[in-house]
Amino acid sequence: MILKAAKSFFHNLLFSSGEGRTTLFKAIWLCLVISSSLICVWFLGNLSNEFYKYYRCNKKITGTISKWEVTKKGSDNFILVAHFQYKQNDQIYLGLQEFEQPVFRHPFAAESTIAKNKEKTWPVWVCKTKPHIATLQRTFSIKILIQTILSIGVLIYFIWLREYLLVLIPTEKPTQGISQT
Repeated sequence: MILKAAKSFFHNLLFSSGEGRTTLFKAIWLCLVISSSLICVWFLGNLSNEFYKYYRCNKKITGTISKWEVTKKGSDNFILVAHFQYKQNDQIYLGLQEFEQPVFRHPFAAESTIAKNKEKTWPVWVCKTKPHIATLQRTFSIKILIQTILSIGVLIYFIWLREYLLVLIPTEKPTQGISQT
C-alpha cells in the first residue's frame, strides 16, 4: 500500500503535467551528477597528490637534526619544526620539516616533546631521482582516501537512482491514432 502510494506520488511529481516536469527531473538529475562528478575529480586530484608525495620519497637514509623549534600556527596551535641535514651522493643537503602532527595547545607541551625527540634517531626519506627533496615524516592520509571512496559512491548512487526511478516509474506516452467506436 505504501509502496503504491510512493510510486504514484513520484510518478505524478516527475512525469505528470506534460514535458515540463520530465525536463525538470532531467535538469535536477544532471546538476546532481555534474556536481558530484566535479567533487569526485577534486578528491581524486587530492588523492593522487597524496600518493605522489608519499611515493616520491622512497629511499630511507640516516640524517642528523641540528635544531628544533616551536612555531605558532593559528591562534592557539603550536607545531614542531626540525632543521636537519643528510648526505646523499657525497653531497650534504639541508632540510626543514614542519611536523603537521601532533598539534600542541601550549608551547611548553611542545618544548617537552622536543626534549623527547632529541633522544630519538630520525630516518630521512629522500627522493632517489631528486636528492634535494627529503622529509622526516612520510605519512599518507587515510582521510583523503575515504573521502574519495565516499564521493565515488555518491556519484554511483545518483546514476543508479535515475535508472531505478525510470524502471520503477515508467513514463506514459499518449497514444496517437483514431479510436474505434
